[in-house]
Amino acid sequence: MIQPRRVIFWIFCLLLLTTVKGQYNSEEDIDRRGPLQALREKFDELPSGAKVATSAGAGFVTSRVALKTFVSAAKVAGAAFIATEVLSVSGVLDNMPDFLEDQVQSAKNVKDRCLMEANKLRKGFRETLQKEKLAGLGFACGAFVGMAV
Repeated sequence: MIQPRRVIFWIFCLLLLTTVKGQYNSEEDIDRRGPLQALREKFDELPSGAKVATSAGAGFVTSRVALKTFVSAAKVAGAAFIATEVLSVSGVLDNMPDFLEDQVQSAKNVKDRCLMEANKLRKGFRETLQKEKLAGLGFACGAFVGMAV
């Protein structure tokens, strides 16, 4: 079933991407600046009220997407837990080989890379909030409304 919210969201994303791409003069300009830098420049030109409203909308959308993602992840984790318990009780997991040292090391490398990227994201978010206090307030209000609805 087609949901009107999703259709509106994808139309908005399409319009946003075509608007951003239309601001460049050449392919070299796209490679040099990047679409996020162009959006940042346009955001910086907005008056304070528009920054708060834009940030509130971004906070609302982000919180809704994050909430759905977290709920889905919790469902998958719960199903995986139940499946491993059933396999353990039935004895299937008794015949499984132990992890090799290289598998453990690759899992640690993936974990370290994820933590490093999360730390970069956190620092960037904190720097942006220090520069744009009203935008941070709008984002927080939008996220609160998104979680409450």
